[in-house]
Amino acid sequence: MENSEILEDFLSAAGAGEEADATVLLVMEGGSVIYYDLRTQDGSISVRRCTLYWDDGSPKAGYYEAFTAEKWCYTESGYFFFDQYRMPGYDGPPGEIGIRVKPLDSDCREYNRKYVMPVGYNRNNVLISDWSESDGFGSLNFYDLYDLMYRMKYGTEAPYPYEYTGAEYEIPASEFDSVLQSYLNISTDTIRSRAVYYPESDTYQYRPRGLEDAEYPYSPYPEVTAYETRPDGTLKLTVQAVQTTNLTDQAVISELVVRPLPDGSFQYVSNRVTGTTEGISGTWFTPRLTEEEWNYRYR
Repeated sequence: MENSEILEDFLSAAGAGEEADATVLLVMEGGSVIYYDLRTQDGSISVRRCTLYWDDGSPKAGYYEAFTAEKWCYTESGYFFFDQYRMPGYDGPPGEIGIRVKPLDSDCREYNRKYVMPVGYNRNNVLISDWSESDGFGSLNFYDLYDLMYRMKYGTEAPYPYEYTGAEYEIPASEFDSVLQSYLNISTDTIRSRAVYYPESDTYQYRPRGLEDAEYPYSPYPEVTAYETRPDGTLKLTVQAVQTTNLTDQAVISELVVRPLPDGSFQYVSNRVTGTTEGISGTWFTPRLTEEEWNYRYR
């Protein structure tokens, strides 16, 4: 955030019960703008919000609304969270908003963009469990890894769509192995020990996630808040899960180790969870259906 001290002063005044005001402009992907007019008195924060978007090169006004934040907080890590009251039974988007006030180090942002955001917290437990290449990658599901690493490698989803009655495919072993070995230091034998392999056809069984093991719609997003270059050339990244719906920037904290390679590629080496929040950490993750569960639902 540019001029973050203005919002910090505003939040300090709010915490002290003083009167103050501040204006925040959020420039979104695609160029749209969200305008926040914030005012505080006696510890309460009132919000006026409007949007602007572009239509054929011309600015257009979007929606306008005004409300008093039901709850708000400013975290040690530099996040301003507040929420808009939603009536019981409301089925629209959540009312919680999170704004990073204290800027992150530019290297942290770059490492997050390159190594962490492609993994994230959707449909995998890479950043919320302990695992290492030395222990066979712990409890990581290799089909979840295939899904996310296929996206990373080819920039699109794997071409094996879900069907409501369940779907089952056979993926050529060379394709499946290549995707995982692009980002992991892993042998073919290890992959075959953790996935269903058909030697007669040299393929792997593949069942895409479906309605029963779909992703949570409001999972957190990761931020790298610190890093360390280790003597062996690997990078240890401190990763915090920002979950706006729970007004927290520490839903999970972990240390992810990656190995940059000379050709510009990299490998994921390990992850260790160092901090959790009771009642929140990992609640968004749904494990992939087991063989027994899949057969019960689709056969």
